[in-house]
Amino acid sequence: MKKITKFFSVLALSLCAMFSCLFAGCEDDSYLELSKQGAGNYTVTPGQTIQFETKTNLTNQTIKYFVKTGDATFNDEGLLTVATTAQVDSTIEVYAAIGELTSNVISIVVVDLAPSAITLTTDNDKIAKGGAITYTVAFTPTYATDTQYDIAITGEGAQYVQLDNNTITIKEDAVSADIENKTFNVVATLKSDSTITSSQTITIVKADEIFALQADNIEYIVAQGSNKGMVVTARNEAGYALQDIDITTFAYSYDESVIYIDKANNCKITPKKHGQTTVTITAPNGVSTTCNVFVMIPPSVLHINGVSTQINDTREMSYSKQDLLDLDVSAENNLYPNCADKLEYTFELLDEDRNVINSGDEVATIQNGKILFNVEGLVKVTIKSNSALNNNRVVASFEKSTYIFVNVNNGINVDSVEQLVAYANQNTNIVANITQDIYLTETHNFGQSDKVYNTLFFRGDRTIFGNGYVISNERLPLLIADGDGNQGNNMLEFLRLTNGTPFTVKIYDLEVIGCGGVEGKYSGELEAFKDEPVVNFSNGDYIRTYRRGIKISGENMFNVPEGYVCTKAYAKDLVLSNVKVSGFDVAIRTEHIVNGILSNVRVANCLSNGIETSQDIITFNNIDVGKVGAYAIEITPDDVGDKNTSAPKTCAGANYDQTPHITFTGYVRCANYTNGLDTPYMQNFANKVKAITHAPNPVSVLDIANTILLTHANNYATAENAEQLGMTQEQLQTALTNAVKPCMFKESMANLYLLIFVDPTQFTSYNYGNTQNVFAQYAYNSSQSDMINVTEIMQAYLADPDYDGYKQYKYICLDLDTGAMLGNIGQMVIINEQYDPNYVA
Repeated sequence: MKKITKFFSVLALSLCAMFSCLFAGCEDDSYLELSKQGAGNYTVTPGQTIQFETKTNLTNQTIKYFVKTGDATFNDEGLLTVATTAQVDSTIEVYAAIGELTSNVISIVVVDLAPSAITLTTDNDKIAKGGAITYTVAFTPTYATDTQYDIAITGEGAQYVQLDNNTITIKEDAVSADIENKTFNVVATLKSDSTITSSQTITIVKADEIFALQADNIEYIVAQGSNKGMVVTARNEAGYALQDIDITTFAYSYDESVIYIDKANNCKITPKKHGQTTVTITAPNGVSTTCNVFVMIPPSVLHINGVSTQINDTREMSYSKQDLLDLDVSAENNLYPNCADKLEYTFELLDEDRNVINSGDEVATIQNGKILFNVEGLVKVTIKSNSALNNNRVVASFEKSTYIFVNVNNGINVDSVEQLVAYANQNTNIVANITQDIYLTETHNFGQSDKVYNTLFFRGDRTIFGNGYVISNERLPLLIADGDGNQGNNMLEFLRLTNGTPFTVKIYDLEVIGCGGVEGKYSGELEAFKDEPVVNFSNGDYIRTYRRGIKISGENMFNVPEGYVCTKAYAKDLVLSNVKVSGFDVAIRTEHIVNGILSNVRVANCLSNGIETSQDIITFNNIDVGKVGAYAIEITPDDVGDKNTSAPKTCAGANYDQTPHITFTGYVRCANYTNGLDTPYMQNFANKVKAITHAPNPVSVLDIANTILLTHANNYATAENAEQLGMTQEQLQTALTNAVKPCMFKESMANLYLLIFVDPTQFTSYNYGNTQNVFAQYAYNSSQSDMINVTEIMQAYLADPDYDGYKQYKYICLDLDTGAMLGNIGQMVIINEQYDPNYVA
């Protein structure tokens, strides 16, 4: 904006205006004229500025400037700036105004802008035959519109080159000997002004000589395959990659413990181990370069070593937070062992539903390669391989991971005989975690007394997490016995404190192994005693290692001194879960248990019975029994009632006034087939029966079963029933026996599954406080369980000789009614050989 300030102008105009209005009438003769400052045509170039000025007869007024059309702008002082983007030959129209008073309109034409300089550049300053150079030309200022230029090739080497658009090449007929080291110039000149020019000098170099080598760093991930080779590019002085270069003629220097470069096989790389090496590559003319090869071998297997098979199967273990956990983790590739450079650990604390409630260092940390737990509870430890080298990451899918759940507690970890003995001698309720296989040996001075090995007595409440490990006496030798009838101690025995307080025993995931067996021979690891007999029935030496693997005993009234007062001690809430026992006289015995459960328990290879239970309220769930010398499960009353002088008689329960109650859930799988005389124990049993009955030959279990079966058949082979079926009594007896035998026997063998044995001389002991007058509550009636009694089959046969409904029951129950000889001595339960799970009545 511009103001008129000269005094005389103001005065003259004011007087003139005043007198004009007085004598001639007041007419508006104001004017405003716009013009370019200085001489010259009204033409501009892009980016140019022009100063405009105005003339007017008005004073003290603000003048504004306007661009009517065109690509330009005004400032308040009348300076017009043309945009650099203004099109050549376009028109810019401008005017000025004071209020509503406007000036004349001036038209300006945009014309070409000549550059002040041009710059020619090439993508290389060297060229070889077979190569090419491209050039570009730039202008200053960049918005110059006068951009027409001429290009020329000058100099001594100009005759050997040719120009095609903006690309320069060597002529095909040029001879290498004539052109090498010649130079030429590429010159650009502005057509409108020959003084504005730019040039670049180019040198012609040899086309086939190696001037430089280039090798790529290689990330060799074994999981992606083994076909990688060296990637080497040879270039001439002009920088062009040379073709048909034989890289096997190059020399390679590297760490041969990491890789091997097979020059005879196109320089294929064979990785040797996880690591890095720098490779120096040298061409025959001495030109060299280097590259790095990173051999990264993700493991094909990530495995936790040094733990029991069970831990790896279930991925779960128990451990005390008082010790550091040393997980021996190996990361191995099929071809390259120990291939992981490092492992990464993460820790998560889980609730009972295995939802994450905390994670990170608050849960656990790594100290010297071992795990320090900072909490108790279920912790998920995740281990991942990280095969990276120098920030070269391996594809995540190639890495491996594994995990383990750790039940962290505040107990103790036991991994030796000494620690096991120390734990057994404690009378406090401390959780024990078995963390190694434990073998009792004489070198540990485990101890002997009275020609038997000492028992490990655990008194009071006990919880043992076996973690799938073994406690074994396989490395103990046989003891020398002298025929005194000593039966040996129990290996692991759990019992009350001396004050008779009820106690709780919980054992999880443990295997207990003895050195005996079903054949009565030594089955341990010591070669000197291989196949030696551990029993000798003839001289009364019953067993010379351990009699039972595990015994849990509340109060046993058997063979106690006269006058002994019962303290009513019992074991409550017993749990044996995932426990295996083999190699003893009897695998497991329980006495006076209240509310106990044996779940997922396996017993096998025992001289006598697999499991014995006496005076218990207990549940058997999912039991596996292999071959044993007598019965899979034997339920017997071994207490003697007249030894207790003040308490109720020898029954089950907290007050010894309940009927023993045996409950079976899940399954019982039994492989204990015998023909009655095929184990040392049953042979001895048969000889005893022979002595009692004065039979001419030993009487086998099958003989007894057949005799009892005939006794039952006689009860139903009455004259009336025989007449009704059109048979003689003898024929009916045979028919009834034959109807049952296929259920009980297979190929002249019986599955000695379960024996409920009652000594008739002790019946009176069970009448005291036992209103039911039964030894054990054990459902065998087919209306109550999946078991059918032999007598039920016989009754059904009498009604329908084609009856086959027994096929729907898993078990057959045989009442051991010996008739006048011994009377009813209990029950035998046999797996039904005719069981058909798909049977439809």
